[in-house]
Amino acid sequence: MSTPTTTRRFVESGPGTPEHSVRRLRILQAQEERLHRQRPELDEDLRVMRDKMADFRDLIARGRDCEDEG
Repeated sequence: MSTPTTTRRFVESGPGTPEHSVRRLRILQAQEERLHRQRPELDEDLRVMRDKMADFRDLIARGRDCEDEG
């Protein structure tokens, strides 16, 4: 069985009542921690993607395509 997504756990934690607020807060805090841990990898992925997009833009501007690169 797969682990429920953060959103699903949040929604299934019950209605927005005081007794469910602590559980909902914990879910959000755990998600925030996960996102902070993932941030360096995501930032590096964005850097690599932006560099590759710049390469493609340069090739297009020169009337070439990625098959011409190499």
